[in-house]
Amino acid sequence: PLFAIIFGGLIDDFNPPGGFGPNSTADSPREVAAEYALLFCYLAIGTFVASVCQVGCFTVTAERQAIRIRQAYLSAVLKQEISWFDERRSGELSAKVAENTVVIMDGMGEKLGTLFQFGSMFLSGFIIGFYYNWLLTLVICACAPLLALGGFIMMKVLAEAQSGGLNAYSRAGAIADEAIQTIRTVVAFGAEDKVAKSYDKELVVAEDFGIHKAKTQGLGMGFTMGVYFLCYAIAFWYGAVLIRNDNVAAAEKYPSSVCETNSITPCGVVFDNAGDMCSACPACNCGCLANLSGNADVGIEKPACTQGGDIPLVFFAVVMGAFALGQAAPAITALTNAKISAAKIYSTIDRKPAVNVDDDQGKKPVIEGQIVFKDVSFSYPTRNEIKVFDNLNLTIEKGKTVALVGGSGCGKSTVVSL
Repeated sequence: PLFAIIFGGLIDDFNPPGGFGPNSTADSPREVAAEYALLFCYLAIGTFVASVCQVGCFTVTAERQAIRIRQAYLSAVLKQEISWFDERRSGELSAKVAENTVVIMDGMGEKLGTLFQFGSMFLSGFIIGFYYNWLLTLVICACAPLLALGGFIMMKVLAEAQSGGLNAYSRAGAIADEAIQTIRTVVAFGAEDKVAKSYDKELVVAEDFGIHKAKTQGLGMGFTMGVYFLCYAIAFWYGAVLIRNDNVAAAEKYPSSVCETNSITPCGVVFDNAGDMCSACPACNCGCLANLSGNADVGIEKPACTQGGDIPLVFFAVVMGAFALGQAAPAITALTNAKISAAKIYSTIDRKPAVNVDDDQGKKPVIEGQIVFKDVSFSYPTRNEIKVFDNLNLTIEKGKTVALVGGSGCGKSTVVSL
């Protein structure tokens, strides 16, 4: 929004009362251009330095946080009891941390810095607008409810679509990872087509969520841009009304004693109304040009009426603020997605295992080498209705080699796992 202040001053200084005539006290166009070119250079340098610091700092912070989250996730997974793994696919855990940490990095990195940037632009833009012309700012603010409504609906739908797409990609990744790890078995049983169809099924779900997200984003952007251009029309129309009304009111309050309408003025021009005459001919010493308030700080006299430069100044400041609010939407979406992904990761990190290997409490068996199963009944958590063991009793003496023989599914591997 600082650009709006410089730009508004540029327009006023390039259009001084009475123009750049030989009797004008205003700076020459070359001097004005050199002054504002220097201001724009300073603004560019400041923007460059701030942007580099913003992107660099937030990106480095996000990378460090992602590494710590991965370490904490792996540590938490390794502490879980075996039954917890039975309820999950073998490739789901690695796919989950790989996909979700990328989303978390996106939300904590550059997008978070962008959110702070656009938030400050929004506040400063409206503060500048209210300071320079509160009437015009209020008129432009009439578009704000439409922008807020469109942005809210778009963000809600995008968050739901993003969450559904992430879940579908996680399931698809788990299927692919499991198939690759057991590729020999898949090929031996000719299950390639079955695995491919399962993978494609999850991808179709993710595709549907992606299409829904794209349509919503397109409609939301179209609606937002339509409202912005409507603001353009309203702002410039009402700005012209303010300038005209201020000129007319000032001409009535401070009439000229040397000029009259519909007659030749000292400027060599005939005017049909007092507002135009007083604002365009300084020699008439009336209207806005007669109502001057001295500014001792900078030694400049500035007309108290609404000036031409005030309209683009207020308009660009407020519209930049409104644009910043709209441009913050992707950053808010990234932050929302990062929050959803973080909840999935931290649900594992914060989970307390039923058997905690780091806990000193509980029984500490003395290992002598003898293995004894006494009245053991067991079923897997994912198949509670199927009993693998029903009061199994088995003793394996230390130092002996024992072979477990039986048909598929009789519990040989389960004995070893237990």
